[in-house]
Amino acid sequence: MASELLSNEGKGFYDKQDCELAAFSRLADQLHKLFPRLPICLHLDGLYANATVMKKCEQYGWKYIITRKDGNLPKLDEQIKDTLEKVSFVYPEVLNPGQKEANIGDVQYLWAANLQHQNHQLNYMEGRFPKHNSQAVTKFAYITNLNINLDSPQLQSIVRRFMSSGRSRWLIENKGFNDQKNNGFNMEHKFVRKSIMNLYKYYILLQIAHIIHQLTIKSKAVIKLVKQSKVTIKMLWDRLKSVLLERVICKETIMQNRQRCQIRLE
Repeated sequence: MASELLSNEGKGFYDKQDCELAAFSRLADQLHKLFPRLPICLHLDGLYANATVMKKCEQYGWKYIITRKDGNLPKLDEQIKDTLEKVSFVYPEVLNPGQKEANIGDVQYLWAANLQHQNHQLNYMEGRFPKHNSQAVTKFAYITNLNINLDSPQLQSIVRRFMSSGRSRWLIENKGFNDQKNNGFNMEHKFVRKSIMNLYKYYILLQIAHIIHQLTIKSKAVIKLVKQSKVTIKMLWDRLKSVLLERVICKETIMQNRQRCQIRLE
């Protein structure tokens, strides 16, 4: 897992504060060094919709899907309006996934190809989703360097898949950070008051624990246990914490945990 700290510690005199864009460049270099051949598609917030990020992605051969907020890259609107290389269509989608009764609504999709931003070629996609039980519409818009052949018979399917991929980024902020704050990881608790570096180290350990947690609850073994024993995930974690808190674990048991193992996903 790669991570980059925003900090001015140890820099002495400096002209400007460290920022997310500067940290992105450092993190991108670190990721490429660690995984030089790994195919990567970055899902990024609208803050990163700029030429610096695009150049870095092109340098390393990465793909990106970046949220486009209203007012961001204003010259793009004129290009989208004028380009002939675009397609729009309507497709029925489930508006309330996960619910017992599916609510189907017509989603308006738009794909515009071969646009430019400071000599960087990109594409634009947009989806307008009607809200459940409402006349309002929610717009999701992204820029990406993923390409589609406009003559492809699978065009609509690919656009919908790209749009779904872009929208999945909310899971990181909404579900991921919510779990870290409210589901036992105590992210908001101030464990360190004097050193930002020690706080950063603690958060890296918290993220590693969260990754292991997510893999574990998606594993075949845990899913099978939940189905057969009719217990909840929370109950399993509570029992595990009880063992760690109430029992003295012998050295032999601890050494067994040093053996390599696989987590097989369902």
